Amino acid sequence: MDATLIVIGIVLVVAVVLCIGAWYLGQRAKTWYPWDYLTTFASLPIWILLALFHVGSQSMGNFIEVPLILVFPGPLLAAKTVIVKRMPAKAERLSIITFGILVALILAVRLLIPEIPE
Repeated sequence: MDATLIVIGIVLVVAVVLCIGAWYLGQRAKTWYPWDYLTTFASLPIWILLALFHVGSQSMGNFIEVPLILVFPGPLLAAKTVIVKRMPAKAERLSIITFGILVALILAVRLLIPEIPE
């Protein structure tokens, strides 16, 4: 197996594990919304769509962005879970904001990382 695929697989597993704690607390407190599922699983499809539409630099070397964007959802959802405990009435709004922050971070990664030689 290619080493790149192994690394991406490991990072994907770590990213999902980072989200499990937030998912458990959100389910228990009834503050887990569809936006949170999007935040958990949509980072790679969003990155792929941006690459397909030629947003940012295009190079095989830019696959280094993938592990970076797969780690974003875990800390974002953990922060959202902590903030929701303080403001439970705004839980759904915070879920939407968290997803928006994720999209902004992925877009920033695509636009700010220069073309990396292959």
